[in-house]
Amino acid sequence: MRQFWKRPLLLLLSLPLLGCSFAYDQGVRLEAEERWEEAAISYREAVVANPDNSAYHEALQRVNRRVAQENLQRYREYLAAGEEVKAFARLQAVRQQDPDLAEATEEEKLWSHVLLSGQVRFEFEQLQTNVRLADEMQLQIRFNTPAGKTISAPISSESGIFFVEDLTYRQNAQIFAQYSVQSIGLQLVRSEPSGLSRREYQKFIDFREIQPLRVQGQLDFPTTMVPSRYLISDRSRVLLRQQNPQEWSPPRLVQYELLLQGDRIAVRSTDQRREFAADILYWNLEDQRALLDFGVYDLRFQEENRNWTIRRQDYQEPTDDYLLELADNLALSPYFFYSGIAYPFVAQP
Repeated sequence: MRQFWKRPLLLLLSLPLLGCSFAYDQGVRLEAEERWEEAAISYREAVVANPDNSAYHEALQRVNRRVAQENLQRYREYLAAGEEVKAFARLQAVRQQDPDLAEATEEEKLWSHVLLSGQVRFEFEQLQTNVRLADEMQLQIRFNTPAGKTISAPISSESGIFFVEDLTYRQNAQIFAQYSVQSIGLQLVRSEPSGLSRREYQKFIDFREIQPLRVQGQLDFPTTMVPSRYLISDRSRVLLRQQNPQEWSPPRLVQYELLLQGDRIAVRSTDQRREFAADILYWNLEDQRALLDFGVYDLRFQEENRNWTIRRQDYQEPTDDYLLELADNLALSPYFFYSGIAYPFVAQP
């Protein structure tokens, strides 16, 4: 009886080994055919099934170096085509597959990350009164990038907070001052009688696709590494900034210039307003990251003119600072450290 149970038990115990052996053998065959990505998948399956087998690990590392070379070539192709997001994703894959590849290490240093964030406060009763209902509705803010592209961020219907990330390649950090708000509005999806859906973007505030007419001067960014500081600890200074209290209905054509003045960014613009620009720029030299704080916007609907106005609000209390809530998002935590200098945007007559 004992002998009867021994054979099935041995068979069950050997099944995982057979499985990882099959995956390894398949990897050997695919590697011989120079099908590097497929071979890496098979070797990875073998490693997961038998993590103590050094031969499996060596095989995976060997083909990963080949895959890294292929991804590096794809990275160059995406970069040449101007597809920065796809290019950076390939570069990250290369860094994981072959951490010792010097070219990938050097390329990574040429990339910078920027987070655009802020908060929009609506009077929701006005919003509901002046917008026709749709099947789907999403508050949205759109930005102009220095590269002439448009990026969008959803605005939380609960908190009003928005944020979106962007990447720049081989750009001086001074360029971060050139991001601007393009519009704030509502993305609508409505069903048609035909059964198709129609998308519509209803703009409340429209600065349009603007770029600075001129950029002069330089910001005094640190040139040597300094210990990074947690910017939330220094946010008390923003409570002292006085914003323009007047509601503003932007004209059809907004023109502006940027004057980079060492530790601040002066905005010379139509009506001497700067709501389209960021409020504060934080830069982290060590991590090549920037945080563009657009502050807190107040949007109101004017019944007499049938249009929306915008103004940037003052912070009355520390709890008014939306960044305190956004900092709880662990995925964004690298952006909350900076090199100790905050660059405020100011209106220039």
